[in-house]
Amino acid sequence: MSDGSDRTGHGRRRWQVRPLDVFAVPNLLLLGITTMAVSWPRFVRFRGAANAREFAVYMALTMAVIVVAWVRLRHLRPPPMLLVAFELAFVLAVVGAIVPVAGGRLYDVVALGVRFDKLVHATWAFAGALAIAAVIDHSGSVPWWMRATLSVLAVLGLGAAWEMVEYAVVRSVAGAGVGGYDNNMQDLIGNLVGGVLSLTAPASWRTTRDLRVDAGSPEP
Repeated sequence: MSDGSDRTGHGRRRWQVRPLDVFAVPNLLLLGITTMAVSWPRFVRFRGAANAREFAVYMALTMAVIVVAWVRLRHLRPPPMLLVAFELAFVLAVVGAIVPVAGGRLYDVVALGVRFDKLVHATWAFAGALAIAAVIDHSGSVPWWMRATLSVLAVLGLGAAWEMVEYAVVRSVAGAGVGGYDNNMQDLIGNLVGGVLSLTAPASWRTTRDLRVDAGSPEP
C-alpha cells in the first residue's frame, strides 16, 4: 500500500512530472530548434561565421540559466500567470531574433523611439522581478516594501551581469555587434521599467506552492 510519498518500495524516488518540467522542456526544445534552423543561419548571413564564439556564448548562457533554474526550482508550483509572463518574454526574444524586417531582424525595429530589443528587456525584467518576489514570499513573510525593493534591485543586478557578459564578448570577439554604452544603458533602463511594472501585478501572480510539502515529503 502506498504511503502517499513519492518513493518506491525500494526507497528510490520516482520521477514525477511537475509544472516546471512541462514549461522548461518544450522551451528548451524550441530554443534548440530555432537556434539551429533559423537563428544560426541568420547570424552567419549578417555577421559572418568568424564570430561564432559570440553566438555560442549567448546561446550557452541562456540554456544554462534555464536548466539551472529548472533543476533548482522544479519542486515548486509557480502561479500560472508567472509562467505566462516568462513565456511571453521567451517568445518575444525568439521572435525578435528570427523574424526578418526590412533586411534585418525584428529586434532592430524602432517604434515611438523605442527599439524592440528594449521591449524584450522590459518583459524579461517584469517576469524576473515577479519570480524573485515569489521566492521571497515563499521563503517567509517580509514587509511589502522590502520585497518590492529586493525584487527590483535583484533583477537590475542580473541585468547588469548580462551586460558585463556582453562587454566581455565585445572585448574578446572581433566585430561583435551588441552595441556600445548607449545600448547598454537603454537595456538597463528597460530592465528597470520591467522591474517597476512587476510591482503592479496582483499577488496571485507570485503565490507559489511547494510540491514537496504538498506530498508530505519536506526533504530537499
